[in-house]
Amino acid sequence: MRDVADRCGLSVGTVSRVLNGNATVAQDIRRRVEVAIDALGYVPNRIAQSMRKRATNAVGCLVTDIRLTIAANLVSGAESRLREAGYDLFLASTHNDPVKEEGIWRFFRERQLDAIISVSTDDQSAERAGLLQSLRMPVVLWERDGGENFDSVLTDHYSGCLEACSYLLDLGHERIALVGGRSTVWAGREMERGYRAAMAQAGRDVDPALLFSADTFTHAACSELLREENGVTAIIGVLDVIVLICKVARAAGRVIPKSLSLISIGDSDTLNMNAPAISAIRYDAERHGRTAAEFVLDRLGDSPPGNARRLILPIELIVRQSCGQPVAASEAI
Repeated sequence: MRDVADRCGLSVGTVSRVLNGNATVAQDIRRRVEVAIDALGYVPNRIAQSMRKRATNAVGCLVTDIRLTIAANLVSGAESRLREAGYDLFLASTHNDPVKEEGIWRFFRERQLDAIISVSTDDQSAERAGLLQSLRMPVVLWERDGGENFDSVLTDHYSGCLEACSYLLDLGHERIALVGGRSTVWAGREMERGYRAAMAQAGRDVDPALLFSADTFTHAACSELLREENGVTAIIGVLDVIVLICKVARAAGRVIPKSLSLISIGDSDTLNMNAPAISAIRYDAERHGRTAAEFVLDRLGDSPPGNARRLILPIELIVRQSCGQPVAASEAI
C-alpha cells in the first residue's frame, strides 16, 4: 500500500479509504489510486483487512434457484446496491432444501460474512427462526415474513391475486386454477388468500383441486389440469410455470386466449414477446433486491434501526392478449 501511495503522491490513509470503498473520497483521487494500483499490479490483502476491521465487506444471498427469473432480478438489484457501497455478494441456491439452506447459513457465518439476504424455505418454523437468530448477524428476508425478529421485503401478492382473479371472474370464468407458492412461506399464503378473497367476493366456492404449489406442479399435473372434463378455462400462475402451461396447453389443443386465459404472477420481457403476449401481475424484483440491500446497509451502519422493519411493495396488473371470455360465454354473445 505504501508503494501505491508513493506512486500517486497521496497518503497511505487516503489509499486505504479508496480500497475500503469510502464514498467520501473524490472521484479524481479515486482514479489516481486506481491507476497506480493497475501500474503496480497491487492486490489488496482482503483477509488481513477483514481481521483488522472485524468485517469482510461481504454479504451472503440465498435464493431458491438462481435460474428463476424473479430470483435473478432480485440478485441483480441487491448486488448493484451493495457494490455501490463497497460490498461483495456471495450467492447460493437452496432448491427448497431446508438442510442445504441451514448448511449455507452456517457456511456464511463461518466465513464471517457481514449479513445475509435470504429467501427462506419456511418462515413459520420457530426452530428455523431460532437458528437464524443464533447466527448473530443482520438477516433480511425477501418474500418471507420476518415477524418481530428480522427485516423483511415483501410483495403485495394478496392484492395481485385478488385483482387478477376478480378480472377473470368478470370475464365470465368460473373454473380458475392458481399455481402459486408453498403454504410454508408468506408469498404463497398471500397468493392463495387473495385468490380466495376474490372468489368469496363473487359468491363462489373454492375448489381445493384447483390450488397448486409451483414447486410440485409437474408436466403430468399440468396435463391433468387441462383435461377438458376438468372445465378449467383460466390459470393464474407464477412466472416460471407459465412456459410449462403454454407448452402443455398447445399439446392439448388449448388455444390462448380462446379456450384458456393466463395471468402470470411476475412479469418479464419474454412474456410480452410471447404470441399472444401474456398478462401479468407486475412487480419490480430488482427494486426489491436494492431495497433488501438498503436494509442490510442500514443494519451495518453506525445507527442501525431498533425494531424489525416490514415493507410491502406494490403490484400492477398488466392486461395483454392472453385473457378473454371463456368459449361458452363468447359463443353466447
